Amino acid sequence: MGQVDSKPQTLNKPGNPGSPPTTGASTAQSITTSLSQTLDMSPELPVRPPPYEEVAASPPGKWEMVVLFGSDLDSVQKKGTINLSIGWFADLYIDTHDIVGLMRNGLYLTQDNIRAQEGHIKQYYSYRTNQWFWYRYFAIVGPNWSGCLYVRVGDIGIAHRFRMDDLSADKIYEADVKNKDGNLAYKFCLKHPEMNVNCILDEFPMRGLWPWPRELPDAKDQDAEEKGKE
Repeated sequence: MGQVDSKPQTLNKPGNPGSPPTTGASTAQSITTSLSQTLDMSPELPVRPPPYEEVAASPPGKWEMVVLFGSDLDSVQKKGTINLSIGWFADLYIDTHDIVGLMRNGLYLTQDNIRAQEGHIKQYYSYRTNQWFWYRYFAIVGPNWSGCLYVRVGDIGIAHRFRMDDLSADKIYEADVKNKDGNLAYKFCLKHPEMNVNCILDEFPMRGLWPWPRELPDAKDQDAEEKGKE
């Protein structure tokens, strides 16, 4: 089972690269062999694919967004972990040059956002927990952002059945946004709500996969929720 750090932290993008897997016209670097020795809630992962498109009209500078999901947040809150033989953790990494638009319009992910030809799965061993884990990788792209999603499970069948509709704002336990200088501009922490801050739009209520501040569910959110129940 994975372990969640009980203290709030600043989320970082994936760590040191290894040999690059193919990602369309460019390559992203693969997971290092040291991953299995340092496996934790936010393990060292491959560098995310670079943006697939630049929005010329957007303000200069790239914003980096990290969102951490868990299939059972009650278990995360009470035990700091999830039983990965029946559940999953998912780490979402997004680059955008239009963070204001992403906040105002909401962040939504569907199967249509997946670059299917870049998907793959790998297995890693955790010496800390003496368990094998599967990581399923999704390359994703939207109208003004690009990124990737890593889903960590103990059962490959769960990885196979995972869909973007499984993600929802009520399954997020931590999220960060950093500006081009690496300064924190947004933070959400389920365990420490006193740490929540939005330095971009303050109390502006947001939709989709933004966990805080929340707007009342709109049609898109309700549709996504209904699909997730099917």
